[in-house]
Amino acid sequence: MASTYVNDLRLEEIGTGDQSGSWGTTTNTNLELIAEAFSYGSEAIANSSTHTITLADGTSDEARSLYLKCTGGGQACTVTIAPNTLSKVWIIENATSYTLTFSQGTGANVAVLASQVKMIATDGAGGGAVVYDLLTDVNLAGTTVYSALNDGTTTLTSTVAELNILDGVTATAAELNILDGVTSTAAELNYNDTGSAVGTVVASKTVTVDANKDVASFRNITLTGELDAGSLDVSGDADIDGTLETDALSINGTTVTSTAAELNILDGVTSTAAELNLVDGITAGTVAASKAVIVDSNKDITGYRNLTATATITGAEVTATSDVRLKSNIETINGALDKVKAMRGVYFDKNDKRSVGVIAQEMQEVMPEVVVTDDTEDKHLSVAYGNLVGVLIEAVKELSEEVSELRNNVQTIRFEDS
Repeated sequence: MASTYVNDLRLEEIGTGDQSGSWGTTTNTNLELIAEAFSYGSEAIANSSTHTITLADGTSDEARSLYLKCTGGGQACTVTIAPNTLSKVWIIENATSYTLTFSQGTGANVAVLASQVKMIATDGAGGGAVVYDLLTDVNLAGTTVYSALNDGTTTLTSTVAELNILDGVTATAAELNILDGVTSTAAELNYNDTGSAVGTVVASKTVTVDANKDVASFRNITLTGELDAGSLDVSGDADIDGTLETDALSINGTTVTSTAAELNILDGVTSTAAELNLVDGITAGTVAASKAVIVDSNKDITGYRNLTATATITGAEVTATSDVRLKSNIETINGALDKVKAMRGVYFDKNDKRSVGVIAQEMQEVMPEVVVTDDTEDKHLSVAYGNLVGVLIEAVKELSEEVSELRNNVQTIRFEDS
């Protein structure tokens, strides 16, 4: 009976009564081939779209090795393992620059990407043979130590501590999947390192963070849906494109008690950032010409500073601080009548409306104390009309004295004539 090689390692099976005198040599060769099946070997892949690895019968062959390093190549290639009756396990290292797809029959194949290693097995089922990926759905018990983690496309650079920020001990799979509620990608998990990839929560998902979780180190979380938090502390800038809904608003530790209607007093609809920026002592708000500022008699606007209006301000009562305790270097205005006589009252058109007043540039020549220059590039001038009251009072008093003096002169002349 002739020798056969039908076993999975292609060892020579000696027929009964065969190889008299050489049986020991064949047996030793078989033992060496068995040892080779547990060794490290290599296979040069052809620069072609197909390549066949045929396990040699009864002779040394590196393709028989448990760990098989594939070199060479030059393009994506389908590697067929022959014969198709061979059932065996390999650890395949793809040292080429292209994907190698391992096949045996018409059944499923396994692709090994460039520079990656996979453990595969062939079932040797003949024409319909299947190649299996043996490390799919691997359950790793105990502690798993890794030097680099990659989802097939992106390398995760987060440290163990960063990945464990959810509960400070060990993050479960469900906790790591909070970003989209299904499966977090490498880019999504990579939100807490110094890289550019950040987590994005899709609109159809909800991010739920337990009150006991410390999320202070979260970085650049972009929400396209809703954020529902018991307490949200933003140390940097918050850019909100949509609607901000809040039960309480605090600015620098001070709770804002104004209602939505009170905050919208500037135009009765929607106040812009510039319009609301009236009372911060730094930047004065400007009310556009098309808007009217209406201050209800119940509103306290004592703290408003430098409110510039290019339209009309309507109020039940407008006062200016004039307490003597706030003033110094007080002097009576002399020559007030001459100053008033040097002033010019004019009619003029402004914003399609006929009005009356003075010209600020002319007032600078007479009473520069009542002229104010704004902070705009054009340096527009305005006049504090209320401050002219003091000049008018003294002018009237001077005019009254002149009238009294004229009356006395007239009476003296009449007395002398009589």
